[in-house]
Amino acid sequence: MSETRVFADGYRGVFQNQEDFLKCLKSIGKNSFWERKTSKNLRLVAITSGSKVEEELKQMYADEGLDEDIIADTIINTGLLLKIRNQYYPVRDCAIKSILDRAGISGAGLRRVEKSVYARILNDCLKAAKGDALLRISEGKVSAVLGGDCHDYAVLDMEQVFLHSVDYLTKNFRGCSYLAGFYEHGIRVLGAFRGGRTAGCLQKGAGAAREDGGGNEKGVIRLYNDISSRVNSEQDILIDDTDIDRIIRGEKTDFVEDVVRIVEDMTRTFVNDILGTLRERGLDLKAGCVVFIGGGALLLRKYLEQSGKIGRCIFVEDICANAKGYGMLYQIQKKGR
Repeated sequence: MSETRVFADGYRGVFQNQEDFLKCLKSIGKNSFWERKTSKNLRLVAITSGSKVEEELKQMYADEGLDEDIIADTIINTGLLLKIRNQYYPVRDCAIKSILDRAGISGAGLRRVEKSVYARILNDCLKAAKGDALLRISEGKVSAVLGGDCHDYAVLDMEQVFLHSVDYLTKNFRGCSYLAGFYEHGIRVLGAFRGGRTAGCLQKGAGAAREDGGGNEKGVIRLYNDISSRVNSEQDILIDDTDIDRIIRGEKTDFVEDVVRIVEDMTRTFVNDILGTLRERGLDLKAGCVVFIGGGALLLRKYLEQSGKIGRCIFVEDICANAKGYGMLYQIQKKGR
């Protein structure tokens, strides 16, 4: 059964009507905000069912008229709270990667330790973190903990970015029309448009555009972590991201055939799962032309083209295209204020 509670980590919203999609974005925007905090002051706290922390938070939520199920959903998923001074924020699963980035730590081994140990390790690292953190609090949970210094991210309004994009597409591509909209906390916003000759996907982040061209390759990072874990488990071999890159690109390496096969099979499965998910959400990738943008798409180009699930497609070679597009949209939004 699909999760329909918008605060839940597993929420999935599919919108066949553009007005319904915009209402969703507006509602989430009203129930979300950004906040800058000093990175070294951030702390993680493990929360379990029946704990004193759970009881106190549920009482506080009840007093403030908030949904207590937010706490229950957090315990089921991440089991973590972000503590800033004396205030607690439930952590959504899509925020974990950005929290690890702020702490400057990574590794598959972290997923195997108890939540209290996990929190303690990250807290020790966060104490040495530099600069500010930009927190995205959405529907009662932390959705992202990004770099908060002035050169890192610019905050954009999701609804306005989408509207500007729609305006641009309809003005510049004759016959272009809305096909479907999709929202989940990890992907944030996905709008699909169909035109007389083209069809494409428009993907948005959490409303933050990075100015230095850094992208959100969360899915690919998860793939790399899974590959590293499996190779280590089955072959007792340590493989890093650079090695995985080379194998995915088809370059010659010194790894045995079994390692190469694992990387290629897992990458192929990963790509097929993504395309299958888009298909399930009503996006016909064989109709018209699909435009792929971003470094992740370029890396996986061979697997995308060989999947048999895409019709005509174009790959934008400029890996900074997403950042440049967000920059243009930011300037448009800024002028309209």
